[in-house]
Amino acid sequence: MPERCVNEYMCGTTSPVWLTSIHPQLPEQVVLKTVSGARGGDCNYYIQNPIHVKACFGNYYVYRFVSPTVCDMAYCADVNTKVCATCGVFDACESSNKINWICVRKVLELICGRSLLQVGLSKVYLEAAGLDPYSAHLADSRCSAHEDRNGAVWFQVERMEGHCGNTLKTNITHAVYSNSLFVYPVDGRNGSQPFGIPFSCVYPLETDSSLDVPIIPYSPADHGLLGVG
Repeated sequence: MPERCVNEYMCGTTSPVWLTSIHPQLPEQVVLKTVSGARGGDCNYYIQNPIHVKACFGNYYVYRFVSPTVCDMAYCADVNTKVCATCGVFDACESSNKINWICVRKVLELICGRSLLQVGLSKVYLEAAGLDPYSAHLADSRCSAHEDRNGAVWFQVERMEGHCGNTLKTNITHAVYSNSLFVYPVDGRNGSQPFGIPFSCVYPLETDSSLDVPIIPYSPADHGLLGVG
């Protein structure tokens, strides 16, 4: 549903109904939300009975509607829910103006350092998805050391080919170090299939320290997390 006023005669009815506040933010959270119907230039001409809204992991919502108080009122749908539906399991659908929406990776943070690649897993998003952030390991399952920091569980690996399953690919201009984190459901590893999260760090093979210019990274894949070091 749109979080902004919808003009009269939109959504196939005289008085379209919209949410007067933002959707719940945390996955699996259910809240009671006020909705209004617009008419005659007044966005809140009809104050409708509240509805329940549930935020589900995977960036979609479930609404428990109640019957409109006036016969020519109808609930509206936001066209940009089509954009949000394309977001991945670890993406959030965000907008600065409530009109144009984009998918933003939320569960992962990546730091591409001079000697270390560091990946942070958001505990809130993982736990809401039924995954245990403390169960994660790198491509080499023996590399599972981690630390808690700012609401995330952080893993790190040396920037070295073969270390903890690191792979290295180079082209004429860049070196790309890649690895993956594997996270297991909260019910344990026995018989459980892990969720794989690939990540990559891109490093230029040649730089000129006298020039303060950005390096445009080469993307090694269509999916995963990309950082620049």
